[in-house]
Amino acid sequence: MTSEGSELGFLDPTRHRPRDNLQEGETLDVPLWLAKALTDPSKGFCRVNLPAVYGADVKNALLAAPGKASFASSPYYYEVALELNKAMDEEARDPLMQPGPDSLLFKTYSARYVEILGKCDNWKHQDLSTYALTLTASERNLLGVTYHTVKDYGRWRSEESGRIEASHVVSSGRKRKRVD
Repeated sequence: MTSEGSELGFLDPTRHRPRDNLQEGETLDVPLWLAKALTDPSKGFCRVNLPAVYGADVKNALLAAPGKASFASSPYYYEVALELNKAMDEEARDPLMQPGPDSLLFKTYSARYVEILGKCDNWKHQDLSTYALTLTASERNLLGVTYHTVKDYGRWRSEESGRIEASHVVSSGRKRKRVD
């Protein structure tokens, strides 16, 4: 808290009297939606500190080996990082967590994206469920789509999918005509 919060004691579950005031400098763990509301510039009596999952140890691990990190406890790691960044004071923002091609978030997602594509292509006939548990929600979605696409392509290549036929639009003669 950057200033005293009158009768906001109910936000702290350890307090016995919910009508207590929150003192300046107190730290609370609150949900993201509440943190965003409390850090609104028009109110401006709170500031956001990054949770441990965005701390120096995790950043160092992501810089060293992005594919080895497990986001099982943070399924929306990238999305929450961007929202937290918006809620933080300009001078408190971490440049590694900013959106853009030089950020740690972008580099991590890119490296993990390439790894997911490689695993799907090379592990066509293996169970990827334990690997999927280490991914964020968006990465799991990418894994599922890529895995099924690779399997469908393999079936098509081995001619298991049947005969390829022309599209209904092409065969009915309703093709668009070129306008000169």
